[in-house]
Amino acid sequence: MLQNRVDGTGSDELLLTLEKMWRGGIYDHLRGGFARYAVDRVWLVPHFEKMLYDNALLLGLYADASLRWPEHGFLRRVVRETVAYLEADMRGPAGTFTPRPTPTARASRASTSAGRRPSSSRCSVAATTRPSSPRSTASTRAATSSTACRSSTSPSRRRRSPAPSA
Repeated sequence: MLQNRVDGTGSDELLLTLEKMWRGGIYDHLRGGFARYAVDRVWLVPHFEKMLYDNALLLGLYADASLRWPEHGFLRRVVRETVAYLEADMRGPAGTFTPRPTPTARASRASTSAGRRPSSSRCSVAATTRPSSPRSTASTRAATSSTACRSSTSPSRRRRSPAPSA
């Protein structure tokens, strides 16, 4: 769809907007999908509510853009990660999509992250900011996120490495 409508006018601006949305706070860099909006002026802190209609519209736009600009791998990545999020968290028991994450998806996600969720809001902001390179891997993002989270938790909750033996 996008390929047929883009005549070159505004295409640089569209690509820049898509990249800024991907790098910014409304895109969930850990699980995929887009939050509805940000709660700060610089769009780094997401509202944390993801809705099907927002993600469906953005998914179509990113999919079309990935066909228009195949050299920009982040577009395909957003499509893959958003689809994975929608299938994991917005599918009801009958297999149909729901307008917001299902209670079972939220409960499942909470139970698998019990004991690992950081208590500091500073950690959640650090964990959601995109590394500067669009070529960074999921493992790099995860390492960056966990390092930021570990450093902001209280000393009693930090993992301590064993003392070196003499």
